[in-house]
Amino acid sequence: MKFRVEWLEGYGGVEPKICTMDDFVSEEFNLEAYWGDDGMIEKLRELLTSKVGNKVMLANGMGEKVVATKLPKVVYWESDEPPTLKEAQEIVGGLIEIVPYDYHKIKDTDLIVNEEGLIHGLELNVDAKEFCKIPLAGNVLVLKGDQRLK
Repeated sequence: MKFRVEWLEGYGGVEPKICTMDDFVSEEFNLEAYWGDDGMIEKLRELLTSKVGNKVMLANGMGEKVVATKLPKVVYWESDEPPTLKEAQEIVGGLIEIVPYDYHKIKDTDLIVNEEGLIHGLELNVDAKEFCKIPLAGNVLVLKGDQRLK
């Protein structure tokens, strides 16, 4: 899962980075050394596994602050059967909407998004740019063939 880290204080002019948890604790970032002792790594892991929260502010004992924002993902449905309404709503985090075919042109495929994603300020899904002509906010559920909603 990807998230964006924005440095607020203590880092002076560092650009936001998109990374994974592996990146965050890697030698390149070396942030575990700065944040591990203050329990921030655990808070970040909780955010990434949470179905509820999308952002967390992290602060350490040296006065440094960052905001970590969980980025939306593209979810490919794995069952041969279509998801139930409840399953689709859980994945996109709210009311569902099928993206019209004119916007993605992927044959025999439904893209399901949160109908109110932009209204609720969900993050834009950068991975969905690969196959969709319009910006999509939040998680995108991809259903192919018999998986499509009837």
